[in-house]
Amino acid sequence: MRDYRIGRLKGRFVVMWNEANGRRRRYRLTAHTAKEAEREARDLILRISAPPAGMTVAQIWDAYQAEMGERRQARKLAQTGKNVLPELGHLSVEQITTADCRAYTKQRREAGRKDATIRTELGCLRSALLRAHKAKLIHQAPTIELPPTPPPR
Repeated sequence: MRDYRIGRLKGRFVVMWNEANGRRRRYRLTAHTAKEAEREARDLILRISAPPAGMTVAQIWDAYQAEMGERRQARKLAQTGKNVLPELGHLSVEQITTADCRAYTKQRREAGRKDATIRTELGCLRSALLRAHKAKLIHQAPTIELPPTPPPR
């Protein structure tokens, strides 16, 4: 994510950053508090930097991981991304179907992974896609089918 600053202009919050060509970009926000401005600024920057043709799963995954920063969830995404992205990362969001999720589950089971692990991996994918939908990067998040919850130990 690019470097940006939150400021005030005429009593309203704005987000500003410098482009690579040296020009400054500034957008007015609808937020009323600093925390709301921070959240809205990040969403705006992600929406502006999104490619016009639609985002791939890998691009959404990377944006979500960058948004998580130094949290534990970012490390979890980095680890699970090693398994999910080679299989589903090249697809655009609109192309993901329930059949793709079932094929991924079947492939991971054949590789010896348990349902809990597969559920974690697909759950991370679902979280990234839902976050992209909330940030208005995509029109609709597809349905991600998870394997059944394993019984408790």
